[in-house]
Amino acid sequence: MNIRILIILLSLSLFGCASTATPEQATAFAEEPMITDPFEPFNRTMYSFNKGLDTAVLKPIAEGYVAVTPVKVRNSVGNFFGNIEEVSVFVNTLLQGRFEDAGITSARFAINSTLGVLGLFDVAANWGIEEAQADFGQTFYEWGIKRSAYLVLPILGPTTGREGVGKIPGYFFSVWDFTSWEVQMAAFGLMAVDLRSGYLDQEELLNTAFDEYSLVRDIYIQQREAFLLGNEDVTDWDEDLINENEDY
Repeated sequence: MNIRILIILLSLSLFGCASTATPEQATAFAEEPMITDPFEPFNRTMYSFNKGLDTAVLKPIAEGYVAVTPVKVRNSVGNFFGNIEEVSVFVNTLLQGRFEDAGITSARFAINSTLGVLGLFDVAANWGIEEAQADFGQTFYEWGIKRSAYLVLPILGPTTGREGVGKIPGYFFSVWDFTSWEVQMAAFGLMAVDLRSGYLDQEELLNTAFDEYSLVRDIYIQQREAFLLGNEDVTDWDEDLINENEDY
């Protein structure tokens, strides 16, 4: 219960960054991007902290994980966590009125949880049933919270006030809420290592940046805004952003 209270208090503190504008502000902000960076000094400090933690702990573990774990096993780990996320995706597609996507998501979850052995294998994708994408940050956007502030949180990394608030219901609409603290920590640790391992081959792009913080922020904002607008195919880093940052 204490952990839940902590999560709620932290997320509610972020909500002020994600609130909608007043009528007067709406006119003034009309030409601004959906995500801004008013807390840049704080964000840069947190980025440096996370970078140091990653260099000292997470990156070496991820490299070891890749070295000793076969690709098929790593794919199954990713499939497992992706299957669990289908529950949250289902809820959010319903909340957004995307009933066809909700049906697809429920079908995927049923197929992969059974024939796919608890989601270790993406049988649904092999049958041509592709996953939908949705989260509570997107749902809040559809409900009217159109603008939000970019935030870099310790350990959690890049997010926004709106997406930070979305982590509250996202946590409670997951199977982890019904497991023990030990199981949650083990699962989140494995998830973090698995996610980090997927970015090991992209670090050279960061090393070319004059300002690494700005590049990561701009990539996050570009991808997040595309996701909010329903462009689920934007997953690769924009070469224009990289080139602009090199010439900064």
